[in-house]
Amino acid sequence: MSKMDGVEFSEHLRQREEYKKIPIILLSGLVYIEGKPGDSEIADFYIEKPFKEEELIKKIAELLQKSY
Repeated sequence: MSKMDGVEFSEHLRQREEYKKIPIILLSGLVYIEGKPGDSEIADFYIEKPFKEEELIKKIAELLQKSY
């Protein structure tokens, strides 16, 4: 992303009331030393690259079931 990274974008979304309930999955090649974003309010789930498609699809399905 050119203007901000995914974590900054997620934080921006979480601050806006109309976006607070939208599930966020971060896909990143970066390893977060101080805990993964999924462990906080930044994202609902975090996957490090490379990742398995099946893992992502499974997590998307889980998050969609919780959202509706």
